[in-house]
Amino acid sequence: MASLPGATLWNAFKSTADSQPEEQPLLPMMQKLMVQMNRINTGIYMQDYRLIDTTAHNIAHHPKIARSQMKKIKKVLGSEIKKFVYYDLQMVHSHADSMSMAARRENMQQVLEHYEIVQRGCVNCHVDFRTELREVLHPDQE
Repeated sequence: MASLPGATLWNAFKSTADSQPEEQPLLPMMQKLMVQMNRINTGIYMQDYRLIDTTAHNIAHHPKIARSQMKKIKKVLGSEIKKFVYYDLQMVHSHADSMSMAARRENMQQVLEHYEIVQRGCVNCHVDFRTELREVLHPDQE
């Protein structure tokens, strides 16, 4: 890993092998995932492969959506739940795990390829489902 002047400043952003809850409501989970994506972005610019590895691992193993909310999500999405699950499992989990492995090999090109897919999965899910899910899960925030 390259050592840049002031790189220790970024140690404050390093995520550890966080003990994550088994389940979590969707909104705080998404907020934490946004912070984690920003940490990976920092890791990319700082060439901090450990930060990328640890944070990508945390994204790949994020908590499940709280059961009570998952029931509502399945109901409102109907057959579209397959696309929702695809974004989460195939695009986010799978490629975050691959990004973590690429970071362990210090292969920035592969890190970037997997980062882009994870980011696309997140954004696609938001574009396709955010408004609908917000109306159901957080009607008071309209």
